[in-house]
Amino acid sequence: MYPPMGISDVSIIELLDSDPRPTFIVDITKLSEPVYANPALRDRPVLCKRVELSQSRHDPFWAWIATTHAPGPCSDHTFVFEKICWTRLIARDKWVVVSSNDVFPLDAPARTSSHRRVNSNSLLHEVATPGPSTDGDHGWIPPEFMPDQESFVHIINTIDWAESPLGPPPRWPALLQQTFYQVLADSRPIVIYWGEKLTTLYNEAFSKLCGSKHPALLGKSVEDAWPDFCEKIKLAMSTTASKLRADDEDEWRFFVEKTDGSAEEKYLKWSIIPITEKNRRLGYIQPIQDTTSMRLWERRTKMLIDLGDMLVTARDVKSYWAKLIQELEARQPTYDIPLAILYSVEEDAQSPTEKACRLEGCLGVPDGHPIAPPKLRLCRSGQGLSSYFREALESQGPLLLQTRNGALPEALLDGLQWRGFRDPCREAVICPIRPTKDEHVLGLLFLGLNPRRPYDNDYRQYISLLNQKLTTTLASTVLLEEEARRGRNIAEQAAYDQAMLKEKLTVQTREAAESVQKFQQIAEFIPVGMCFGNHRGNITFANDAWHRITGAPQVNPLTPEGFLSCVIEEDKPNVQRAYEELQKTLTVTIEFRVRRPAEGTYPLQHPIGSSPSFEKAGLDLDPDDGGVRHVLGSLKAERGPDGNINQVLACLTDVTLHRKAAEEAIRKAQQAENLKRMAELATVVCINISRVMTLPLLGESSLRECLIHTQQDFHITRPLFFVSLPFCEIGEMTKI
Repeated sequence: MYPPMGISDVSIIELLDSDPRPTFIVDITKLSEPVYANPALRDRPVLCKRVELSQSRHDPFWAWIATTHAPGPCSDHTFVFEKICWTRLIARDKWVVVSSNDVFPLDAPARTSSHRRVNSNSLLHEVATPGPSTDGDHGWIPPEFMPDQESFVHIINTIDWAESPLGPPPRWPALLQQTFYQVLADSRPIVIYWGEKLTTLYNEAFSKLCGSKHPALLGKSVEDAWPDFCEKIKLAMSTTASKLRADDEDEWRFFVEKTDGSAEEKYLKWSIIPITEKNRRLGYIQPIQDTTSMRLWERRTKMLIDLGDMLVTARDVKSYWAKLIQELEARQPTYDIPLAILYSVEEDAQSPTEKACRLEGCLGVPDGHPIAPPKLRLCRSGQGLSSYFREALESQGPLLLQTRNGALPEALLDGLQWRGFRDPCREAVICPIRPTKDEHVLGLLFLGLNPRRPYDNDYRQYISLLNQKLTTTLASTVLLEEEARRGRNIAEQAAYDQAMLKEKLTVQTREAAESVQKFQQIAEFIPVGMCFGNHRGNITFANDAWHRITGAPQVNPLTPEGFLSCVIEEDKPNVQRAYEELQKTLTVTIEFRVRRPAEGTYPLQHPIGSSPSFEKAGLDLDPDDGGVRHVLGSLKAERGPDGNINQVLACLTDVTLHRKAAEEAIRKAQQAENLKRMAELATVVCINISRVMTLPLLGESSLRECLIHTQQDFHITRPLFFVSLPFCEIGEMTKI
């Protein structure tokens, strides 16, 4: 039979792409990994991943694929992997095409990837394997609940259980097998101690806590498995057995020995649960809870809190570095800080554009060690950690250095005095310390990491929080120092300003004193009385002229009552009304009288050089005035911010002489007017009398007639008065 036309054009890739069975192709000359997987296999990523892992683990499945001879009607034609029957064919002696099948073929036994040992030692096996095995080995396939524990189950089946106190697995009690299956399915670390020897069984999660001792601990007694802790475990078992229930959980620190010989710090919390059947204790289950993350977080968080509380007390950057080293040294336990080197960063004195580092302190470094020289120039120096510091200056976060990749030279670590576990560090970080992200680095902290803890996500988060804590506290210190510097500058400026003000005040005080002295001299010199009064009416200052004018006693302060006692009783109401008017208008002029003291302490003084005018005018100012003075006063008030009068200035002028001069002048003027009128009258009478002088003995009636004729003769319009006078008086008038 010949193929139809066009079928030869169909490629194998097109055929496999349409095949619903998972299929892949391997280059038999390389055998690195599948070079092709059809869509049916790619749609099952878990199965595809298992196929790839089988090559990396040198699984028998991959060894079957790599068989160079072509498959025939023998057992090499099929292989059971991941509970799937696979077939293979070789094309052109290079390409191995492996396809999956849902059922086992009836003409060939199923081969599995389990380890072949004595059949009696096989713990897990497929009880319904279709088709008998040609060599009598039933084989086994991991059950549905543990498809990802194939490697661990393989290790279990490599153990020669016949040599253990438990014997071959088929002879294990049903309760033990059931319990062990449950433990294997549990994701928590669990160990079983069975029988009188307390033989050890555990699951894959617990094997990770055993480190390099796995799988040697399987099938061992508790004394052989845990020689250091067996007594503690047995004590817990006896306590649990007496109570027939699990006791309170205990926690203890444990160091897991890894395959490279190093130890890993662990914190485990566990309890003992008895396995009983018909009131018989057959064994114990010990579930383990890994509390390492929680305990380390508590320890590290406490360290960060204490560190922050200490660093915020620093008042300047220099004391900040000292407190940082002091706090790192005082931290207990010292496991997380086996090594610490602190440098401050400053400008290079020889090159201002470059940076230099100054050693501020170190822990675990002997004096003179090359890893921590006192000074480092970062420009081109290769001394100590300078090259790593240059890289850290450009980094925004901690910089990780490791010995395994050569980033951390082991030569620099020789001769160090390691703190904590005394183990050399394999990893370290450099924390650039800057106040803010935008500012320059002010410090570099080199920290050796705990050699018994991996640098996992928890450790990275702790270092990140430590670097953040250093950043925030340094920013606080820088701001505090800047504030203190600003405060000092302000204080110095204030002291300078105070000194200048004090000097200026001294000058102004001296000038004011001189002004007051001049004012007092002027006030004492001028003849005007001046005084100042406060808001209560008390006179706080008065010159001598004021006292001479008022006659008031010289007391300070002088009360209003003391002043009013000098005022004449009739003028006191006027003075009080003037003060009330002053409250409204602020300016008042008043004239009042005061009575001089009887003893005449302040006599009335005449101005020198002014009396000749009075003498020329014929004024006499010496008559007794009865001790009364006439005073003219001008008052000026000042209001305060509250609207009330707080000060009053009064100027008093003694106008007694002027008053007397005015009164005397008025008197003289009135006297002159009276004399003038009398003179006019006397002139007319004298003329008429001269005409009738020959009649000196005329009677009154004749004289009246004579006067009438005289008035008519002289055309006198004003009336004439007749006065009967003796002759002698007429004679005197005639003379006038």
